[in-house]
Amino acid sequence: LFERKYTDRHYWFPIPTKDANLSAAEGVDSIHDYAFAEHKFTSVDIPECIKSLGIGAFYGCKDLVTLRTRGLTYLNNMVFYECNNLSEVILNEGLENIGTFNFGCCRSLRNIVLPNSVRAVEQNAFYECTSLETVTFNSGIEEVSYCFNNTKLLKYKIYNNGKYVGNSDNPYLVFVGVVDGVGVDADTGENIAVNDKDTITELVTDTKSWYEENKEEIKEI
Repeated sequence: LFERKYTDRHYWFPIPTKDANLSAAEGVDSIHDYAFAEHKFTSVDIPECIKSLGIGAFYGCKDLVTLRTRGLTYLNNMVFYECNNLSEVILNEGLENIGTFNFGCCRSLRNIVLPNSVRAVEQNAFYECTSLETVTFNSGIEEVSYCFNNTKLLKYKIYNNGKYVGNSDNPYLVFVGVVDGVGVDADTGENIAVNDKDTITELVTDTKSWYEENKEEIKEI
């Protein structure tokens, strides 16, 4: 066993190997804040009994390449922040929320598919994922805050100067930003001056309906 101390709190875990198929004692359903921060994992498989991960639980695991979760319902803030080599992520059905800066600075992550159960993606969840090209959202997504700051390779589609991503059923499901500082008000249809820091849910409330109405006019890029 080893002891790791953060902000005068102590957590105890079995010494992990580079390839961590984590196990947990009966009754354990979460991993504490910063529990495995900066460890030399190359892969992590989180068991089904673990339902939530604390803030920064795997913060700065720079050797981590592959991640699989099996029973999470909530991903806290900064859980995988600065996992620079993380490139393969498989998230479980049942996950409902992805927290702030959760995958921030994961600069090797190129694509990710969000499970059908995910309802909310919080601010800066994919901050500075500089290699990120595609994010596939499920059709039941309800809330997406400004989460793609500095993801310059992200592939999107454009309509009325807005950037959109989605899935095969609706590639314009989620509004992720504007092209040059002008957006379209979801209620009035009028052009409004905005910037990428505006909360996107305030600008677009029902992209699926207008997609069906306007798909012939939409431009792809």
